[in-house]
Amino acid sequence: MISFDFVISCDLMNDSEKPFVSIVLAVRNEEISIKRCIDAILNQDYPQERYEILVIDGESEDKTRDIVLNLIKSNKNRIKLLNNLEKSASAGRNKGILESKGELIGILHGRGIVNESWISILSQILMENDKDVAAAGCIALNADQTAITTAEDVVINSTLGGFRMATSQIVSKDKKEEVFEAESIGVSLYKKSVLLEVGLYDKELFSGEDYELNYRIRKKYKILGSTNATINYYRRKKLRSYYSRLYNFGQGRACIIKKHKDSFKFLYLVPSFFTIFTIFFGLFNLFTLAFNVFFNFYLFGFIRLFNFTLDTIFQVFYVLIIGLYFLIISIYILKSFKKFNNRKGSLVLFIIFPIHHIAYGLGFLRGLFPYRKPKITR
Repeated sequence: MISFDFVISCDLMNDSEKPFVSIVLAVRNEEISIKRCIDAILNQDYPQERYEILVIDGESEDKTRDIVLNLIKSNKNRIKLLNNLEKSASAGRNKGILESKGELIGILHGRGIVNESWISILSQILMENDKDVAAAGCIALNADQTAITTAEDVVINSTLGGFRMATSQIVSKDKKEEVFEAESIGVSLYKKSVLLEVGLYDKELFSGEDYELNYRIRKKYKILGSTNATINYYRRKKLRSYYSRLYNFGQGRACIIKKHKDSFKFLYLVPSFFTIFTIFFGLFNLFTLAFNVFFNFYLFGFIRLFNFTLDTIFQVFYVLIIGLYFLIISIYILKSFKKFNNRKGSLVLFIIFPIHHIAYGLGFLRGLFPYRKPKITR
């Protein structure tokens, strides 16, 4: 259990004494959820005059910008819209931080809906704890209970698929600790002074930039999380989008390791080993099987280019490993069965798990090579 020395309570402060908070919202093409996202921020139980909302739009090609402008009309002086010509989330967040007036900086996503006490809870954690604490974050929940999004949530929050991501290490409310120490939480409230001290987001990273920033912060400070502060996140509902997200995440992780070699953990390599085994060793076995069948049965065994016995052993070994993999997935399906409103939806895990591991594995392998700037899609 983590213990903290309480210095001052925000509850005892007058509204005018509470720290001014700037909420930075870097968005691109978020018309589906942006209004709900901003409405949730506008309706916080924190004093309205003590926080601002900075929306940094990365040249959205949908109605995101129009929706924000309409919200500004009915909420003058509370919302500010900035342009992000570089389009990336990192560049947008950096611009928002530099333009902000707040002592505390909240980093949110356009697809997330925070609870009404989000600012109050996290700002109190920062104000009540010692100077070693630089950020306070929340736990991420699934806002869209479809079969695919529920399956994604189960995979990310599982030991088999979590990759030790902070958002996957959710501390349930039935545990005693409401405040816990975290490795990294993307949706957090930061002390602006610390962000300026360690340097802002790395704009060269198109994925994992929040983890990389928090990695630098943790060299000198602590990052805390609260089970009472939540964000309901609207996940992308298409398998193709999920594949792209995990591919980028794997590529970003490799880039982070190249930048911070001491951040390397063997666990990060496991999906890549699995991907190499599944794809390349699988193709090798398929190739040798086809050759053996053709030369031994159609040419009466007169030509032997491969060792039939050895190839058979390889093929049996491959089938056993893949079978073991899906057996483990079956165990996770049984454990996660009750989490699905539509119980048949749990079968989606048979697809999501391989996509999760292979996409990350391929992305990580790609990230080991010289950097190539991708097309900005978020």
